[in-house]
Amino acid sequence: SQIGSVLPLLSSSTGLVFDSFLAQGETALLREQETPRLSADQLHEVERHIKQIRATGVHQIQGMLMPGINAASSPLFAMGNKLVGVITVVGPGSVLNDKAQGQAARRL
Repeated sequence: SQIGSVLPLLSSSTGLVFDSFLAQGETALLREQETPRLSADQLHEVERHIKQIRATGVHQIQGMLMPGINAASSPLFAMGNKLVGVITVVGPGSVLNDKAQGQAARRL
């Protein structure tokens, strides 16, 4: 992906962080559009990711959106704990490996 790319809500690290912290009404339309394309197992994984993101405040993924491309995402909050954005570090798995991804996640 590149700057300005529109990413899916339920199958990207950035989208999952948005879905974890935005009000359900704000993501309902995208969820309705994307859900039919996912299997029951994939939907279960989405819910698992959302629980993990809410608990840790960060999301790390290997090859979810594109094979060989890893990402670490974190929410950006304004005053009043309002989600205003998501910061995501993306890179090839050869560079953004488990160790580097963990470091990026801690810094986010």
